[in-house]
Amino acid sequence: MVEAAAEGEDELMEKYLENGSLTDAEMVRGLEDVVYAGQFVPVFCAAGAHEVGAIALLNDIIDLMPSPLNAPKRVAQGKNGEEKLKPSDTEPLAAYVWKTTADPFVGKMTYFRVYSGSFRRMGMFGIKTRAQMNAFPVCTSNAARKRLRPN
Repeated sequence: MVEAAAEGEDELMEKYLENGSLTDAEMVRGLEDVVYAGQFVPVFCAAGAHEVGAIALLNDIIDLMPSPLNAPKRVAQGKNGEEKLKPSDTEPLAAYVWKTTADPFVGKMTYFRVYSGSFRRMGMFGIKTRAQMNAFPVCTSNAARKRLRPN
């Protein structure tokens, strides 16, 4: 991992070759560069139910993963043709549904990624399909209790 961080910048590579190590700040800076460029994909391990590694995982996500503001702009089909989505809470809601499951105890659960906009606690949102508009309540999953919990 140190080698991957050193590859992010020439200065870091020189220091790594001279000293054989990098400081924590230099590691973060170097890894940020290679992760943003798509040359390195970090793999994290954590056990959320046992509270092991969760804080380190969240800190590394903040430090290493590209911000939506720095990511390529997404394009969606809007009312008047293609629209560029701006990653902002104040923009209209735009989300991509990537999975829907049916649980015999809870019912249908839909997983999605939000590209712009925001949800309100226990709010409703609509999913537009070619045929109709359906409204669903917004909840989060709590796997430890196997039931839905409001945001």
